[in-house]
Amino acid sequence: MGEWLELDLPADVRRGERTPENWLAARLGVPVDKLAGMCGEGGIRTAAGRVRLRLFPERDAGFDPWWHPLDVLYEDDFCLVADKPAGLAVHAGRRGGVPLRGHRPAGRGAAHSPA
Repeated sequence: MGEWLELDLPADVRRGERTPENWLAARLGVPVDKLAGMCGEGGIRTAAGRVRLRLFPERDAGFDPWWHPLDVLYEDDFCLVADKPAGLAVHAGRRGGVPLRGHRPAGRGAAHSPA
């Protein structure tokens, strides 16, 4: 599950002079520790001079969604503008809100954890 990004490895990585993780860190600007974590989860695979990165793996959110209708003010292929009710958390923080970033509303609603 999840989307995969596939890239050709440069010659120095194919020859073993540099690790795929170090090349990816330099090429994509991703911290090496993040790439090591992805590797440990099976999210980085190398074969035949190519590297595959698993983007957006499915993960348990750790809560059951509670659906709340949203008043959609504008929507196109790239943007959704909604009138967010007061008190609906959109960023994780001290109050235990769950961010909506990375979660697409199903229909016209949004999931969040009750505070």
